[in-house]
Amino acid sequence: MRILRSLSIIAIITLAGATSALADCKCLNRGVEVPEGETACIKTAAGPKLALCEKNLNVTNWKFLNEACQTVMRQETLVQAQHVAAAN
Repeated sequence: MRILRSLSIIAIITLAGATSALADCKCLNRGVEVPEGETACIKTAAGPKLALCEKNLNVTNWKFLNEACQTVMRQETLVQAQHVAAAN
């Protein structure tokens, strides 16, 4: 009975450790770690793209979204404001 109890405790501790390790999944973007579920603006040949860090088949990867990067949107707004100011 003690052996069974000891094995149960070891199994629980092992599973708890494995679960916490799984929760720490991250993607890399130019050397910067991005936690699973977070987004990042990734530089591509077609320009900056917003991507979501996700896990697929126990491997983290980037899923590109159909949204513009916030930094790109701010730059476009700034350029538009400069054009309006120059026109006046």
